[in-house]
Amino acid sequence: MCGCSFEIQNGEVLQVAEGICEGSICFDERGKSGFGYDPIFVPDGYDQTFGELSEEIENSISHRARALQSIRQFWLARLGSLDRANVRSYYDAPAARDFLESFRFSGRSTAW
Repeated sequence: MCGCSFEIQNGEVLQVAEGICEGSICFDERGKSGFGYDPIFVPDGYDQTFGELSEEIENSISHRARALQSIRQFWLARLGSLDRANVRSYYDAPAARDFLESFRFSGRSTAW
């Protein structure tokens, strides 16, 4: 489980989200990518551990990706799109712009 929130500079919390990736633990380590529990965690719907899955797949289904996707959906619901002009016209706080710019359009859990 991953929890994340989006706050503006005055400390106001605009959105809180959680992401959950369910799966099972295997008894032997498999794969070399990732870190921590990745070589022993098999996400539901897959036969491979996170340590064996590609970074692209892991970053689209991980608990972090799901939490950040929820934050992204919050902004899309408010803005309609995440283009730079739309973001600036909606909320001209550096924290909001920086967040939306850094999480733009990629399938990764750390950037869109």
